Amino acid sequence: MKNYNCCSVLIPGHSLDDFPTHHLGNDAESLLASWSAVWHPALIASSGKAPRWLRAGIDEIESEQQLVIVPRVACHALNEKFMQSANRHAAVVIRHGEHESDTRSVLIERAITSNAAAQAANQKIDSQLANDFLALGFAYLQVQIMTRQLRYSSNLNEPAFNDHLVTAAIAAAAGQPDSARRELTVCFDLLSNEKNNYYPVQPKLLDLVLVAETTLGKSLTQQLDVSHAFNLLLTGNLATRLADTNAPAIVRIRELLDRKQVAIVGGLQAELPDPLLSTETTIRQLAQGRQAITKTFGTQPSVFFRRRFGLSPSLPGLLEQFDFAGAIHATLDDGKVPIGSSSNIRWTGIDTQSISALGYAPHSATDSGALLRLGLSIGEQIDSAHVATMVFAHWPGRVCESFQDLLRCNAYGSLFGRFIHFEDYFETVYDPGFGDTFNADDYRSPYLQQAITSQQLNPLSRIADYWSVHYQLSSCRALLVQSACLSRQLAKSGSSSPTDSTPWSSWIAEIETLETRLDQQTDATDPAGLQNLMPEIAALRQQVKTGWPTASSAPESTRRCVVNTSNAKRRLRFTTPASSSLTRKDIAPSFMADSGQQQTDWIVEVAGNGFVEFSIQPTGTRDVLRAEPAVLIDNLLRNEYFELQVDQVTGGIRSVQLHGGRQNLISQQLAVRISNRRSTDERLSTARYTTMVVDGISTSNSSRLAGSITTHGRLVDGQIAVANFQQSVSLSRGVPIADLDIEIELIGPWRSDFNHYVCNRLAWKEESAQVIANDQEARQFVAADWFQATNFIAIEQADQSVTLLTGGLPFHRRVSRRMIDSLLIVGNEQRRQFRLGLGVDLRYPMMAAKNWMTPIVNFDSVANGQLADERGWLFHFDCKNILITWWQPVFDSNSQISGVQIRCRETEGRAGQLTIRCLLPIVSAARVNLAGVFLRALDLESTLPNQATVEFSGNECFQVSINL
Repeated sequence: MKNYNCCSVLIPGHSLDDFPTHHLGNDAESLLASWSAVWHPALIASSGKAPRWLRAGIDEIESEQQLVIVPRVACHALNEKFMQSANRHAAVVIRHGEHESDTRSVLIERAITSNAAAQAANQKIDSQLANDFLALGFAYLQVQIMTRQLRYSSNLNEPAFNDHLVTAAIAAAAGQPDSARRELTVCFDLLSNEKNNYYPVQPKLLDLVLVAETTLGKSLTQQLDVSHAFNLLLTGNLATRLADTNAPAIVRIRELLDRKQVAIVGGLQAELPDPLLSTETTIRQLAQGRQAITKTFGTQPSVFFRRRFGLSPSLPGLLEQFDFAGAIHATLDDGKVPIGSSSNIRWTGIDTQSISALGYAPHSATDSGALLRLGLSIGEQIDSAHVATMVFAHWPGRVCESFQDLLRCNAYGSLFGRFIHFEDYFETVYDPGFGDTFNADDYRSPYLQQAITSQQLNPLSRIADYWSVHYQLSSCRALLVQSACLSRQLAKSGSSSPTDSTPWSSWIAEIETLETRLDQQTDATDPAGLQNLMPEIAALRQQVKTGWPTASSAPESTRRCVVNTSNAKRRLRFTTPASSSLTRKDIAPSFMADSGQQQTDWIVEVAGNGFVEFSIQPTGTRDVLRAEPAVLIDNLLRNEYFELQVDQVTGGIRSVQLHGGRQNLISQQLAVRISNRRSTDERLSTARYTTMVVDGISTSNSSRLAGSITTHGRLVDGQIAVANFQQSVSLSRGVPIADLDIEIELIGPWRSDFNHYVCNRLAWKEESAQVIANDQEARQFVAADWFQATNFIAIEQADQSVTLLTGGLPFHRRVSRRMIDSLLIVGNEQRRQFRLGLGVDLRYPMMAAKNWMTPIVNFDSVANGQLADERGWLFHFDCKNILITWWQPVFDSNSQISGVQIRCRETEGRAGQLTIRCLLPIVSAARVNLAGVFLRALDLESTLPNQATVEFSGNECFQVSINL
């Protein structure tokens, strides 16, 4: 057979101006493979001409002995006239992409074996050199697309380009690879000159290699042999695992780090569902992750990125305090992440702190569609921001052929920029000078949908259990610090002698171990480990109690001590035998009947970080509140804050009203939402809710201080009962929160569907009411249909507000402007008992939610001791919008507390000044970042040696270090 006269590719378009860059998947792969295949040096050498393209839909082939490659997207354009013309001119027409086995190498082999001259030319061509020619073809196409995207006409010296291309192909066929590479270099330079005519700045290319448990072996080892700069995404857990299983890879990565060829990005110990968890868990994961990576590689990651969904408006401030140089504001998971205004943004959090970030999601290096649009994407970024950044993510060794072409282009020059790592990128990128701020509604998590699809066990209650354990551990930390401070104060005043026998440090280590286990169990396959932590925490609390100084002896009485581990005032309720009284005059008893036995209710008010001690003594039966009304009257519960009426027909809450007011603030019912179709965006009009029907109402715990109404019945769909329910509503004096204890029993089979669930429904009157929920511990307005609120949902209407304390239940749906569904059972949720709270006019709902979920510390019996005061506080914080999220004591060689680290979170979005007072004199105080690095000293009051002042911004998480 004669030489090919020319080699062509058929494209579905009239010209390169409308080259089809919109194709995805196999269509894009076939189009790129067909385009670059005709650039093989054997085909160019045999024809003596540069490749060209033909418009799909033509009827005639102009020249004899022509090779025509037809990509998958153009096969439909092969009409009968075209095929007849091809036969007349002895043309070779090769279709590509019709079968899965049609790779680019198979296509090239078919093209070469169809021509004897091409076969002969191919015998001396090095395969790597041949791939360089294919990369040149890819580069030529992308430069032409970029030129047209930027509305320029091509300035390429086509005759010179074609001459050097053919010369290079002939040299390659003659076994002269060095000459061929020199000619190829000239071709790449000519393309660079054309691009530099309209855009001389080089785009930035970044290669992001993802790492998982399954890729720590051979595939990662091979990835480390590449010659270009790249980035490794690692968590602390994976770094530790890699050190245990692939020590040579650790040595190799350290070498690449020393040569600045690789950068480690990530920074977390594990990628947990952080938006559903506390800020403290995120801080722990950042601290532990950086520590593990530093231990393994000798360097800290300076760029933050996570593969799983988990970004939040609070994150920029945390990253900035951990001294991250930059972040990638995107994930590679499902869910919604807002897009930045440009490729480089100043990501600003809700606390006004910001960090430089990449504003676009990485492209997949295995996706031929992303490489097909390379020139278009670069052109669009240049058009909008005058700078272009392309990030390609992939698993080790798993990239498409076109990405390999891009790497080969990089070896010949900076036509599309150079591959760099993220550390270099954030060191050189310009600061846009303004921030991109996103709120909680801008992030839509995929957690619920993923949990239902994967049949995750207890997708709701595992988060509720997490928050319960988190608050109990936080209480243990606070109790330990308070005990240590009080012990030192008593030793200093001579009331007791100092001792070094109290195992403070071991208790701190045990708390930290439990916190680590808490984080691990939250994302475990079986969340039963969260429940198993409860008795261990209870045992630890009992140990920490032994460090509390004991109260004064009183042989004729039983001493009690109630400790408040929160930094806000609390009113606590407990019971004692009926024939007893308290020595303190400001604690009032009231009798109640329970199972035929007389008991006494007590309500004690305790200052923030304070304590109350009292004696319980035998006394006569005297009701000092006989003139006060009872809390429970018929189906009505009331205290000094509001009154709540239970509906005798449905068993739900019919109304909540302020005293003297006629407006119903909110109503509540239980329901099963029955879906008619499986869709994540199913609207209210396409589904129906069950009716709540009561079968019985009973009352209990009726006294002057407390009351409870219990209803039980059915949730009915038409005439069919789909679930049984029992709901108890309890109210106490002195507390503006009603407790709801709910139990659900499902009847019949349960469908695992995103829109099929049991829920607690709230309804209110005003459509203009604002809905506010917590995002971690910060206050955020809610406008989206689906939202997350693990602590509270506040409905603010005019001058009143009603707050649902969710008890850790995370997922909620605003089905209309006046109704919210809080999910109780969905998917593979096994829990059937739930606890919610309903508060009225809670000024600080986040603080109220924490106090409501944190158990009191109650010493039932206290032995002899030296305490003189019966009431007091150990730390005082004068801002009620400040939540203390973490305490860390510092001890000297005598096991006496010498300092304390305090982490605070502003919860209302209001800046201000916080004054911290301590029982002990403060020697010095400083503001430190979350990594413990000194920022600035705090002012101390000269006349009050136990007082320090710190300024804060709205929603800020900040840390204070105090030396005592």
